[in-house]
Amino acid sequence: MDREPAHVVDDLCARELGADLLRELFCHIGRACVYGLALRDGRRVVVKAHPPERGFEFLRELVAVQMHLASRGLYAPTVVNGPFAFGSRLATVEALVEGERRDDADPLAQRLLGEALSRLVAACRPLARASSLPLCEVAGPPALAAGDIVLGHGDWTVANARFSGASLLVAYGWGNLQRWIRRSSQSR
Repeated sequence: MDREPAHVVDDLCARELGADLLRELFCHIGRACVYGLALRDGRRVVVKAHPPERGFEFLRELVAVQMHLASRGLYAPTVVNGPFAFGSRLATVEALVEGERRDDADPLAQRLLGEALSRLVAACRPLARASSLPLCEVAGPPALAAGDIVLGHGDWTVANARFSGASLLVAYGWGNLQRWIRRSSQSR
C-alpha cells in the first residue's frame, strides 16, 4: 500500500477536519496506511487509509464499535470522522492518544491486556449477535460457553497498546475487529 501524495493529505485535513495540516508526526505503511498528523487548530489525529477489502459497511460497523468502547473509556480512540473517500481508499480519522510503549515480554503489560480484553468482550456483547462481520469459529477462551458470539480485536498485542504507568490507555489496530463464536466441544 502506497502513501498518498502530500497535497491529498492536506486536502483531507481541510475538507474532512476543517483545519490545515501543521505537520506529519508519523506515517506507517502496512495493510493500512496510517498517518499521525498535527493540525493548526491544535488537534492531533490519526488518519487510517484502510486496505481496499475494507468496504464502507465494514468501516461503518468498525466506527460504531470503536465509539461504543470509547464512550465507556474502554481502550478505543474516539473516531473524529469517517469513513470517507481518501485517494483510492476509504479512510477514518481518530483522536491521537499518546502513551508509553512497552516490551512484549513485560508481565504488567500482558496482565493489563488480558484484563482489558475481558472488559472489551463484555462491553461488546450487546453488539455481537447483530454484527454483520463474518463469523470465525474459535476453540476458546474457556470463559466463553459453546455457541457464544463475541466481538474481539484480532491483533490484541502489546505493540498495538499504549500505557500510562500501571494503566492501559488505548489500543490501536481496530481494523482487525473480528466476530468469534466458540465451537462446541463436539466440533472438530
